[in-house]
Amino acid sequence: MRKSSIFVLAAAALAAGAASPASAQVFTDPAVTTHHMSPVSLRLGGYLPTNRKIRKEVGQILPSIGVDYHLHQDSATTDSYISVDYLDRETSSGYRLRAIPITYGLRFKNDLTAKNAIYYGFGLGGYFTSIDVDDSLGGHESNNDLLAGGYLNVGIDINEASFLDLRYHITSTSGSVNPGGAQLSVGIRF
Repeated sequence: MRKSSIFVLAAAALAAGAASPASAQVFTDPAVTTHHMSPVSLRLGGYLPTNRKIRKEVGQILPSIGVDYHLHQDSATTDSYISVDYLDRETSSGYRLRAIPITYGLRFKNDLTAKNAIYYGFGLGGYFTSIDVDDSLGGHESNNDLLAGGYLNVGIDINEASFLDLRYHITSTSGSVNPGGAQLSVGIRF
């Protein structure tokens, strides 16, 4: 008789706890708490195209600017964001490379509590390009395309507001030219 009374009391206590989950206390480990990132970051830097034709005719380094919009924290170590970049250079001879990548990316961090946290990630999207270079037959090649592409990413947070970012862009080809290359930037979050 006594065992059944204990069972009934335990069941009633369990039911009362399930009926009012707001009264339950939740323990959050401080080491696992997600770090809320600033929603917008601005990156300034240089773009180093890998294509020999672009490097020879347009330039070795092209100025670049990028904006990242932080969408949400997916887990304690992963966040997602949208990036829009702009890089453009035109020579006096009329050679040009302009690219506007619009990408969706994921970023991973091993240690959110470290002051200089290293992150890595990738992104996929569309690359709006305008390329004017000489073609292989000695004529002029001019292409305005939307290319499929993406990037691999590694960087380091200098502090909560600033960071160094390296992206290697991989794109499809526009005419006979592939505008892929490395982009090195210094960024600030605000």
